[in-house]
Amino acid sequence: MAEWKMGCRAHALVFASVFLLALLPHPAFSQELAMGFSALGDSNGTFYTLELRYYKFIVVNTSQNELRNVKVLLRAPLEFAFVVDGSQRPERSYEFVAIRPGQALERTFELKALSPTSGQVEIKAFYGTGPQLNNTASVLVQATDSGLALDAKLDGASVVPGRESVIDFTLINRSGQAITNIRAELFSGANAQIQPPPFEVPSLNAGEGVSGKMAFAVPQDIGEGDVVLRVFFDDASGAHALEKAFPIKVEDRGFVVLAIIIVILLLVIIHFYKKYAGKGGDSRPEGKVHKSTGKPDGKFAHGDGGH
Repeated sequence: MAEWKMGCRAHALVFASVFLLALLPHPAFSQELAMGFSALGDSNGTFYTLELRYYKFIVVNTSQNELRNVKVLLRAPLEFAFVVDGSQRPERSYEFVAIRPGQALERTFELKALSPTSGQVEIKAFYGTGPQLNNTASVLVQATDSGLALDAKLDGASVVPGRESVIDFTLINRSGQAITNIRAELFSGANAQIQPPPFEVPSLNAGEGVSGKMAFAVPQDIGEGDVVLRVFFDDASGAHALEKAFPIKVEDRGFVVLAIIIVILLLVIIHFYKKYAGKGGDSRPEGKVHKSTGKPDGKFAHGDGGH
């Protein structure tokens, strides 16, 4: 009786999880697993170029047995990228140690449009429990030019810890409608907001533009990474966030000091080499004159010596 109840409960969990998954767009099913995607917030799958949106996927164990080492590989087309700690990647992978029967697990990821698409393209998922990920799922997305044009550049090629760096940017409303609640902020690659305070503009009418600059300094221990400029705004289709990342190679001051020390040592070696290399040939001391006789001292004199 107990085993029958446990079996019924497992079947009920699987049914509930599969029903929940079926509510997602384009779910995929296999003998053991089912998977689907959904966007967080209002999204019809259309991005603006440089726009960042959050998606999630759900993977469900549809079997009656525990599944171990479940792997999921996400792959983006050329016009899109996954954002991980501020950096852009064409793929992203996940691994689940174990999924119980009927259990549904989900993960959230950041997806960014890099360039416009000619139509809908697929974000693909390959998943399974073996080395060969034979199961697939996908979600359709597309990208178009934003009505708010963003142009931004870093003043300088690198950032020195503790020193001020500047990002210059220009925003232009190229749409035929007003754009409101415009706010620009700087973030580090780990999504931590950095100084300065946000740059804010209440609205831009069609054809209007505004320029600004944001100065900042990174901490001593930041290492290599990205500084990300995000511009938030609202238009007729909803809320949006454009993002432009600046890869930053922080100068290693320890390496610079070491290089300076090496250069100094080389200069010292060259100096002494030139000083003593000029004393080649007979390196014996020159003959000295004896004070009392006015003749060369015998122990330093050169020549026959005579009797």
